[in-house]
Amino acid sequence: MPDIAPLPGCVTAEYRHPVSQYYRFRRGDRVVILSGKHSGAAGVVDSAVFQRTVDWPGQFAPGYHVLLGDGRAVTVRWDQVERLESD
Repeated sequence: MPDIAPLPGCVTAEYRHPVSQYYRFRRGDRVVILSGKHSGAAGVVDSAVFQRTVDWPGQFAPGYHVLLGDGRAVTVRWDQVERLESD
């Protein structure tokens, strides 16, 4: 049997809010990208994701797949998009 005496009796973890708080949009919502490579582009939310994004490829974050008007799909962080207001 392995010796587990050196292992800590409890583990302290940093508190983080549940990821679901970041997802404000659903499939089909019209959004505009606020910052980054595609700033100013309008599109439609395809899905909510937790993965690397266009502007932060080295880090995982909650975000969205957004279909742009020119047919491209981009992945952006949750804080890079805002609801597109209807005129």
